Amino acid sequence: MLDANASRILIGKKYFAVVESIDPQLAKFGICKGDVVLCANISRTCTRPSFTNHAMLWTYQDKDEGAYDYYITEDSIYGLLRYIGLPNGKDFINDEHKQKAFEFMDGVWETKKEEG
Repeated sequence: MLDANASRILIGKKYFAVVESIDPQLAKFGICKGDVVLCANISRTCTRPSFTNHAMLWTYQDKDEGAYDYYITEDSIYGLLRYIGLPNGKDFINDEHKQKAFEFMDGVWETKKEEG
């Protein structure tokens, strides 16, 4: 499950999240509590309030090989991904998460042109 901030990011826009707790789907991907993952929301529900029901996740270990399809289901209530910032280095609440995201990006923040 994505927190409210992550769930409201525009479809297709990438952002970083920290894994606060694990659900069976995240465990299957090898994602652990405390990991920083790069995410992009793919679709939302049609109900109000609308929430993200499908996201792509990139882990540091697998970022060059592709992303995982993460479908938010009833089992997803056991996992929590909390928004921490953007791949351009902005919006980070704390320096620890910002540093982990910077390492994820191999020491280079995205520029405006790369963001789309």
